[in-house]
Amino acid sequence: MQKQMIKFTEPHLISGYSATEPILAALSGGADSSALLHLLAQYGKRTHTLVIAAHVNHSIRGEEADRDEAFCREFSENLGIKH
Repeated sequence: MQKQMIKFTEPHLISGYSATEPILAALSGGADSSALLHLLAQYGKRTHTLVIAAHVNHSIRGEEADRDEAFCREFSENLGIKH
């Protein structure tokens, strides 16, 4: 099986900010935001950039929202990301 390359444009190239400027990433717990946080964690370690994850539990979906919040906390911690 051939490995697929992921194209990732470094945030400082898009934003114009310094590579050491902190990055705040919204994390819903879904596949898209989780994948982005994973890539940002790698970027942060490589460039010594502080990456912070933000998750908002509006408590609209009851226990499901609480599970999302718990997942986001654990996922962030496993990546070494502040939340």
